[in-house]
Amino acid sequence: KDETIYELTDEENPSDVIYLTISGNQLVVTFTGPLIEKSIDQKNDNFWSQNKNFIKVTDKLYGKELFRMYINYAKFDDFSLTFLTEDSEIINMLSNSLAYTAFNIDLRDEMLSFDGYTSVDSVGSYVKALANIPPGKISAWEIMPKQTAMYFSMSFKDFYKFYDNLTKQYEERNTEDMEDINENISKIERLLDISLHNDF
Repeated sequence: KDETIYELTDEENPSDVIYLTISGNQLVVTFTGPLIEKSIDQKNDNFWSQNKNFIKVTDKLYGKELFRMYINYAKFDDFSLTFLTEDSEIINMLSNSLAYTAFNIDLRDEMLSFDGYTSVDSVGSYVKALANIPPGKISAWEIMPKQTAMYFSMSFKDFYKFYDNLTKQYEERNTEDMEDINENISKIERLLDISLHNDF
């Protein structure tokens, strides 16, 4: 393939190997040898240039910032297990709801700013249900302990509008999940002796 792969080995720990190659004007670096081989083998198959969801977000980026960051949510679950010891419901929800993210990253005055776009998957999701719903006040940070490593918030003013949007999406596109949602809601209402429609 006329590509050279370099291996950088830690003398104190030979099992730690960094693989890198320079392809055109791209520097590819990874700890996984087969991954860099796939990068070389697939570089001319035009997968990304023909991927509509990916192009949708990259075309919206502007300027020539020093850094750019891309997230492929189809691989987000596997990637998260590099750092987590078990599956995360939040990560699962994001990987099932979103397609791609593209960020411009700017570093100024010792501050990193992320400015970009995310494409939403076509299936029903919490994220799509939040579309066109006015945001509510975010206050959970006021009671979070200082050991908190990650904070993810969904905040909205109108619960009924969010709930209606969510149920409509799942009823149309994912009836099995809708059955699970209704079952969980009934269980919560029964255990807490509340009614979502009457008490909220």
